[in-house]
Amino acid sequence: MECPKCHKPVGDNDKICKNCGTRLKADDVYALRRKRISDKSNAIDVTPSGKSSAAVKKGLDVGSGKIKLIAFAVGAVLVIILAVVIIASLTGSKGAKKAEQIAEYIGTRPEVAQNKTEIDFKRESAYNVLNKAVDFDFIVEAEDDVTSAGINFPEWAIFIQKSKKGNIKSVRYVDFRTVEDNINGEKRSSVVNLDKFSKGINNDDVLDEMKSDPYAVKYTKDAVIYTYRYWYKSDSGDRQAVILDITADTDGKYQGYESKLVYPNDL
Repeated sequence: MECPKCHKPVGDNDKICKNCGTRLKADDVYALRRKRISDKSNAIDVTPSGKSSAAVKKGLDVGSGKIKLIAFAVGAVLVIILAVVIIASLTGSKGAKKAEQIAEYIGTRPEVAQNKTEIDFKRESAYNVLNKAVDFDFIVEAEDDVTSAGINFPEWAIFIQKSKKGNIKSVRYVDFRTVEDNINGEKRSSVVNLDKFSKGINNDDVLDEMKSDPYAVKYTKDAVIYTYRYWYKSDSGDRQAVILDITADTDGKYQGYESKLVYPNDL
């Protein structure tokens, strides 16, 4: 221990400091002894609960370890969910981006578009239903498929048509996932009315009104047509299917819309 005045070492049993002559009181000696004991790194304090501080520390470490493990598990789950969302988003936008790339070459030869975009055009679809039901000269489609009304479709497809001169006339992107749950598209409470929108406004404002992704986007030399498929219950209680086309010019200005009621004989 040390002298409380000069702070130099003194013996445990010394009553007078040999260095400065200060008399060491019994209380001082007792206090210094207590301090010395408490300063030892291997000292064990007994808590009110009867557990040693080492045991308490061990318990805290175990609890902390469990918390860290739980936090790690939760973090891992969130990472997986985020990854799935990102992958789904990228997969969905892949076909749309390819369609936009090809559309930049409307009016040119198909082989030029293929070389410039490095996208492989095919003459036939891997799905017989598309070869029979859709008119196209070339097709680009997803490798994965979806099933709607018992029929398999690619998740998305790009249909390319040529003009009489052999140049690309139109490019149409179709997202078949939008009709996976129902071949007629999503359910709505009533018919969609877009009369409140004026010609010439930003077409994005009109698309935002739909609050969903379009079933198809068709690119031509002068326009871009966004197609939605939906259905609602009519006053008679029947399901009424609708195909809605929203047209914009190549500058993204709204030009108008057209709704077509779909009946069983149109399917």
